[in-house]
Parts: sequence; C-alpha cells; structure tokens
Amino acid sequence: MKKVVLFILIISTFSFAGVLNPFGLYINPGLITEQNFAFFGLNTSGVLLFKQDLYSIEDLNALLNDGIVNLETINKLSVYSFSDIAAYGTLKIGKFSLSPFINFDGYIGVSLPDEIKDFIVDNIEVDKTYDASSNSFIRSSVFADAGLIINIGKVFVAPSFYLPVIYSSKNDQSLTFEYTSSSSPAEANLKFQTNAFIYSYFPFDNLSASNLQDISFDDLGIALSVGYYTDNFGISVNNIILKPSISKYRVSLSAEATLLYSGEGTDVSLTYDATASMSDFESYLKEVSKIPEITGYYKTNGKLSLGFRGKYALDKKWSVGGFLVGNFGVFSPYYFIDYLSDASAFVHSFGSKLDIRIIYFTINMKLISSNISPFSANSFGVNFNFGLGF
Repeated sequence: MKKVVLFILIISTFSFAGVLNPFGLYINPGLITEQNFAFFGLNTSGVLLFKQDLYSIEDLNALLNDGIVNLETINKLSVYSFSDIAAYGTLKIGKFSLSPFINFDGYIGVSLPDEIKDFIVDNIEVDKTYDASSNSFIRSSVFADAGLIINIGKVFVAPSFYLPVIYSSKNDQSLTFEYTSSSSPAEANLKFQTNAFIYSYFPFDNLSASNLQDISFDDLGIALSVGYYTDNFGISVNNIILKPSISKYRVSLSAEATLLYSGEGTDVSLTYDATASMSDFESYLKEVSKIPEITGYYKTNGKLSLGFRGKYALDKKWSVGGFLVGNFGVFSPYYFIDYLSDASAFVHSFGSKLDIRIIYFTINMKLISSNISPFSANSFGVNFNFGLGF
C-alpha cells in the first residue's frame, strides 16, 4: 500500500490544479472567477470517487491476483460513488462577470444491514433468530443542472434549472431478512426480500436524442445559489428551491430468496429459490427537489497557507476537511483531507497547482479509506480540470 501512495504522490507532483473549485464536493459558484483569466475563460472539471467497504486492500490483492474470495474477511456490505462533471465559461467586465454553466453531479450508494453481514461472516448459531430490515438500502441522488452565475464584486447569485437523472427515496423501498432455526425438530428457514423504485426524467431502456428535444420547461426545477467569497473566506447557500422538478419515469427493482430445510433421521428436505428482476421504465410523474445545503471555507495567506472547509445539507449529510498549500509563485503543491459522512469515508487528495495564466490542466489523485490513515485506503478517486482563456 505504501508503494501505491508513493506512486500517487509522484503523479500528483506533475499535475496542474486549482486549490478551491466552484464545483465538486463543496460547491461555491462564486469561485468560478478565480481561474485568473482577465477577460474570458472556458473550463471543464470532473470528480469521481468510489468507496467500497467489502474488503481491505490486502484482501482485494488476494482476490485480483489469486482469485481467492474469503467471505470471513468482509467488513461491510456497502459501496458508494460520487461524481461531478461541469463545463462553464466566464466573461469578465471589471468587477462584473457572467458565467453560464452545465453540471452533472450526485451520488449512488448501496448498503445492506450489518446483521446480514454478520450472518454471512460469523458462525450460524442454532435456535437463534437473525433478522434485519431497511427502508434506505439504496441511496441515489443524481441531477443535471444548467444555469448562470452572476458575480458583482465578491457577491454572487446563481439561478439554475435542474432535472433528476437518478433518484430514490426512503418512502419507496424496503428490505427484509429473517433466518430462524431449531435443533429439535431440525429446521432452518431463510427469507430475503427487497423492493425499490428508482425515478428519472429519462427512460434509460429506450433513450434517444428525442428525449432531450422533448424536455418541457414546465418539468424543469428552478433553484438558486447565493453567497460571498474572498481570498480568505467564502460561504454559499445552494439549492434554494424555487420550483421542484418533475420525474417522468420510474423503474422497479426486486429480489427475493427463500430456503427451507428440515431433517428427521435420514429423511432430509431442502428447497431453495431465488429471483431478481428489473421492470421496464414506466410513465410515472413525481415531484423531485434537490436538497438545500450550505458550504464554507477559510484559509490563511503566506508561503504556507492552512485552510478548512465544510458542508451541511438539510438531509443531515455533512462533510468537513482541511488543507495545506505551499505558495511558491506559479507552483503550489497541496494536500487535502476530507471526511464525508454519507460515505463514512476519509478522502486524501494529493496535487499541485501550476498557473501559467492562459491554460491549466489538472489530474488529482485521491486515496479513500474508512479510517484517517491513507495507508489503509482500499478505494480511489480522480479529479481533473482543464481551462483556457486570456
């Protein structure tokens, strides 16, 4: 694992990066003017994180190199991914600027109850009942946005339209698991059942260019971000909902498994059945809104600057992080550490900044772990930025 960390550090040393960005994990649209273009700029950025809690890095190596699957070393039945892809332009006139943008961002996660993991990993006790239930084993919230950022000095306002790409809610899913057994008579009974609806504005089983052409203005949600930013401090209130969006389709996911065992003397009976299905996308209208959130940052100046940033959303998901930046003219190496409550993950980012005024490019590597040490990372991420202007 130490060799992987060293490789990422070497790659990051030759990357070009912005220390704070307008999009990503901590959205602050006001920072869109901080790319140091005097009059005009075109930019694109992207973040991709993937977190899995099934295996440690050592167990993953054994699986990939030797094909060994060890169920006893499973840590948690959970996977999580986050992505943010944005493209934006900026036109500056003195202290005033206009910045149209499009943005695709959100997360998808699947997490089964720990009781199911314990049932798989631990020795099964006879005459003991194992049961679990959940109404949030699928978490998904992915939206497409298009809007305009208006900066006047250090104050900004950013109205936008948005549509749901992938969305799920607690009210439309259920998971139940139960295992019972007895020694006399010798019996065992297992039941596992899940059902969930996933919503979208687009029918992914029959997607075509006409779906984009048929987008109705009445279906678009309208949101607003407002805030303030400086070189040292910034705050942004995002996703102030002026109008909810409309999801036009839904798909049903279901899975079921049953096992029944009974034995008396030499008479043994075992029946097992398992099914899984996904329906076609069906027309179904549902109002969907983004979750309002607030983000902020603070950083010091100097050859070595220290900074902190955070985010809190009304669905009680939060993130917090710190960073250290070396400022050496055009070259600025940096290190970030963030904790994401929704993924229960520490994200370590290694990169550097090279500002040559008319063009920049970024590839930023990330190590993701369940504890604070980057050497125990079992998941990875990447961040890229590209821009040009004058």
